Amino acid sequence: MEGNSNWKPNEQGGESTGNNANDWRSKHEPDLRKKVLHVMIEKLKKLFPNHNPNDISEVAARVEDKVYDMATDKDEYLRKLAQKMQVIQEKIKNAQSNNEQSRSSLNGSNTADQAA
Repeated sequence: MEGNSNWKPNEQGGESTGNNANDWRSKHEPDLRKKVLHVMIEKLKKLFPNHNPNDISEVAARVEDKVYDMATDKDEYLRKLAQKMQVIQEKIKNAQSNNEQSRSSLNGSNTADQAA
């Protein structure tokens, strides 16, 4: 399949290494990866509204591809992607919390400096 860098030989039921006849990738529904990637991109766009949508799509595709390659079954694939999305959400939440604390401490120190 020329032109599709995300295509894996076993994704279409072929064999990439050894005997993959029982590989979960050859048995999943055809649009699984597209659906999962679409959900990831939409969530990331909400989390990063000021970022370039093409960059978001590229990052999501790389993460999805890596997890797809490493997963031993569909459940692990979906679970690991959900965990990665959760980690991203937590990091953003923590960063926002830290930014708010920094701003309030800066505002507090400015007030104290002005009073002195």
